[in-house]
Amino acid sequence: MHLSFSSRVAILLFSALPMTVLTQESDNIAFSACPLIGAYYPPPTISKSSDAFSQLASTFTDAFDELIKNGGSEVYGPIMPNTTSFSVILFGGSDSLRDDPIFFEYHYTSPADQTLTNTTLTSSTKFPIGDLTMVFTVYAWLVDKGEQWAEPITKYIPELARIEGPFTVPWSDVTIGSLAGQMSGLSRKSQACTIGKPCDWKLFANDFAKKSPIFLPDTTPMVSYAAFQLLAFAMQREKGNKSREHSWASVLDNTLLRPLNLTSTSLLSADMTDVFAIDELKTSQIGEPGALSLVSSIEDLARAGHSMLSSTLLDSALTRRWLHTNADTSNLRNGIGRPWEVYRAGSTPITPIIDVMTKSGTIGQYASYFGLALDFGVGFAILAHDSTVEDRKLDLNVHADIASEAIAYLQEIAAKELALRYAGRYEGGNQAIAVFNLTDNGPGLEVQHLVLGKVDVRAQVAKKLDIEVTDLDFRIYPTNVQDTNKHQFVAIFQDKSALIDADLIMHPLDPLTSAEIAIVAALIKSHNPENSVHFKNITLIEPPKKDLRKFLAAERNGSPLSALPRRASVLYYRRGTADLFTAIVDVGTSKLEQVEKLDSRYHGPADMDEVVECFLYAKDRSHPGSNSYDNPLPFSPIIDYITKELVDIIDLPIGADHSATPDVEYIPHPPKEWHHHLQAEPKRTDLKPLTVHQPAGASFTVDGHLVTWQKWRFRVGFNWREGMVLHDVTYDGRELFHRLSLSEMFVPYGDPRTPYSRKSVFDVGDIGAGVAANNLALGCDCLGLIKYFSFTLSDSNGKPSEKPNAICMHEIDDGIGWKHTDGATKQISIVRSRVLVLQTIITVGNYEYIFMWHFDQAAALHYRIQATGILSTVPIAPGVTVPWGTNVNYGVMAPYHQHVFSLRIDPAIDGDKNSFIEEDSIAMPFDENNPVGVGYITEKKVISNSGYSEAQPNRVHKIINPSVINKISGRPVAYAIHSPQKQMLLAHPLSWHGKRAKFALQPYWVTSYRDDELYAAGDYTYQSLPDDVPGGDDIQRKGDLAAWAGRGDKVDDEDIVLWHSISLTHNPRVEDWPVMPCETMTVSLKPSGFFEQNPALDVPQSTQKANQSVLYEERQNTLTGLGDEKSIRVCCESKL
Repeated sequence: MHLSFSSRVAILLFSALPMTVLTQESDNIAFSACPLIGAYYPPPTISKSSDAFSQLASTFTDAFDELIKNGGSEVYGPIMPNTTSFSVILFGGSDSLRDDPIFFEYHYTSPADQTLTNTTLTSSTKFPIGDLTMVFTVYAWLVDKGEQWAEPITKYIPELARIEGPFTVPWSDVTIGSLAGQMSGLSRKSQACTIGKPCDWKLFANDFAKKSPIFLPDTTPMVSYAAFQLLAFAMQREKGNKSREHSWASVLDNTLLRPLNLTSTSLLSADMTDVFAIDELKTSQIGEPGALSLVSSIEDLARAGHSMLSSTLLDSALTRRWLHTNADTSNLRNGIGRPWEVYRAGSTPITPIIDVMTKSGTIGQYASYFGLALDFGVGFAILAHDSTVEDRKLDLNVHADIASEAIAYLQEIAAKELALRYAGRYEGGNQAIAVFNLTDNGPGLEVQHLVLGKVDVRAQVAKKLDIEVTDLDFRIYPTNVQDTNKHQFVAIFQDKSALIDADLIMHPLDPLTSAEIAIVAALIKSHNPENSVHFKNITLIEPPKKDLRKFLAAERNGSPLSALPRRASVLYYRRGTADLFTAIVDVGTSKLEQVEKLDSRYHGPADMDEVVECFLYAKDRSHPGSNSYDNPLPFSPIIDYITKELVDIIDLPIGADHSATPDVEYIPHPPKEWHHHLQAEPKRTDLKPLTVHQPAGASFTVDGHLVTWQKWRFRVGFNWREGMVLHDVTYDGRELFHRLSLSEMFVPYGDPRTPYSRKSVFDVGDIGAGVAANNLALGCDCLGLIKYFSFTLSDSNGKPSEKPNAICMHEIDDGIGWKHTDGATKQISIVRSRVLVLQTIITVGNYEYIFMWHFDQAAALHYRIQATGILSTVPIAPGVTVPWGTNVNYGVMAPYHQHVFSLRIDPAIDGDKNSFIEEDSIAMPFDENNPVGVGYITEKKVISNSGYSEAQPNRVHKIINPSVINKISGRPVAYAIHSPQKQMLLAHPLSWHGKRAKFALQPYWVTSYRDDELYAAGDYTYQSLPDDVPGGDDIQRKGDLAAWAGRGDKVDDEDIVLWHSISLTHNPRVEDWPVMPCETMTVSLKPSGFFEQNPALDVPQSTQKANQSVLYEERQNTLTGLGDEKSIRVCCESKL
């Protein structure tokens, strides 16, 4: 039963009617998009002459033709057609295909290999198959000896138990199953065997006597060639008798090669002449024949695969157990089999979760890839050769992706066959009626009507579940269990309206998973069958705030939760066109809700795979870390983005005016390098280690993306554009902020010369803080006891792309939190400040930005920005200086520029209804209330309508809740924004910089909340046009912060959003070259009359016992062995 999927499960057996219904109770789990594991439909009937399979052959032949013609494709990626030869097949496992299992094949011989071999690839061409040999070794074991997975290898090779030494392998614990399943823990190679020659047992055993295990058996997956050689040795012996051994060749011949008529498969030998490009293979390399030694052809692999799928040599139960996952990996979508590398595909209610058993292999210049999908009854095989392979492995992922898509195509055929065979209306005795139909909103067949013995089963089920019939989802799935003319189905009832336990659903704010991204991409591709799709991004759409607020409140209170739909937005091009589309997908139901073609004035941002550079640099290729920005070039190409054609090359100005000088002579200069390996200066030697040690562990707790620490509670989010996002931030159970994020970042340059006057970038909107996020390194980017958060984005082909360690979280000591010494009694209380840090780092071209949220124990929240990396440079003529930049090396100028960040603050200060106020400190005049002229007061102004507010030296901005009054101060509770006053955008408001980034003109903005208003410069910043510049016809203006603020909405005691522009005006120093020391800016959100006393009063007293500080002299004496310990007073000793 599939207990995690339904509230009740039924088994239906039918050929026609009458039907018998067997019901079984299961856990009451509500409706959710939880797919079955395994196929939803019986394996499709493979008929090479059918229209469906003719279409399959045509479609995927065209795909490989495109790869070869263009050197790859934007959909699948690059290949090397000039040097790589390959054969690809799809084969089936049905009885009708026994003699000829291949139903699709494609062969290609590269020009290099045609010259080398003077032959053309066919289905009978022989290739070394490398690691794929392991599959044949395990297959031979199953045929020869059966499973015997639990038997120790010492049963077959007893002398292993007598090997002794330090860290000896625990041979009695090493089972046949752990050897076959890559869980033996043995070292990778024996160093005693040579590919192409028999492996000598004595040399092998002597070598292994010296080796310790890498892991204990059955703990950690790890490839070991030696493990498969042990299986080969065990099969060579007759009932464990060392004196009666067969050759490995004869074992393979008796178990597999002759029974399956594998005429092109044999052990590799040095004197072979009939293997494709055999002269290219160095057979002297170390390796185990039992793991690496076979040669085979693509047609032999098809025969072997057919025999596995059809259980020709094994019984069907053993086949099912063999083609199964037996261990997991760190990636939950991948598993380990015997010896399979298992990929778990699919994760949507209309896409089955299918375990595909694969095995790839490489040896020298050869590569192989083999896969079986038992649920579909099909497999694929790929063999390839590339004479240019040296230090790299030949990558067949592109070819395998196409083969995998072909297998997925079979699902559609299987669904249609199921509908033709079983869908429709059934009638039987005693007025039994059933109506089953194939629908596009779920898997299997929907039971639209079912009456048995005058009983309406749908109505009865709904009554039993106490739900409306309209809320009942009732489906049947074939189980592939058959008896003569009867086929067993599993029926699943689901309550679509039920509340769901929080542990059983994905949180509506959790970033999209790899599986969800794959679902969305597949739907978009199916919606564009005639066009290849270039994905720009696939990202989560957060639920409407009114719904989300209810969900979050229920979650905090521990109340029952109503599931919220998980929806995704997609931005994509049709490849080869300028047609840009946005789409919305309901991920849970796999439904495409909306598609909109955008006006031609809008352009998609960069993506995971795309690099665009219009100002070029020369790079010293002798080292990958050489500083290209130290060599700016005096010309710039103009390309057509759609056709990728070069339109023109323009010369750039290198003097103090706008004129450009063609054919500038390049004058070499001494380089200034940032990479440690290239720096001439010796490194400092007097810097001693400074480590962070938390012997009792971290003070924070993490549950998925939910973090709690020192009365703080919040949820961590992440997306391609904003990167790190904080949700539902509370302190001691009180709401503070609904959402905090970096909305935008604009970097305009101040060089007025053409074309540099156009130089600017929206690093968030054009590139994406999530796309550009670094993989943070332990001990470098983050120090101490670290928790990492990893996420998944999408690449340009719609495939999931991992962003590991994109956010790190850790605690730091931040000095004194508070302290007082009583002057009379000398009593001391002192508290050190502990801060929780969440940090992400992005690299956008030349610059790095470090974004941090600091949570302190006094309920303040600090947003810290650090800018570092390399300045963007332009060429400058010898002897020329300009007033808008700094020469940082000979011929290298760094223009003045600004960095303007927009911090989006969605407050919830004790609730939704908040106001934004200006609080100015004002000197009192000389009068009767201020007779000596020292008094000053504060004046408060509530911003009543959406708009902006200026910064002043005497001004503090506050977010208040006018409905909640602090009973001590008598004033509304508030949080204040403390931010240094900075220069706003220096470009003229009527310049294109000013018109495109209006948010940068003012430091504070306030708007009324709307769900779709997230980005200060608008949704589409890439090459964006100011609003007053004409665009295409019927333009739907997307709007920006200035437009939203200009509505004049009521924002007093309303659901509001604050936008704070944080500016860094950077006039480069020579000391900023070749890499810039961090420039730091901090914005603080501090309680201001929110509490009735210092919220950090309950932080424990700091003590030497806890902090374990060491006296300098004492440490020096310990290091030198000199001197005596001194008696030093420790902190916080009482004097009373």
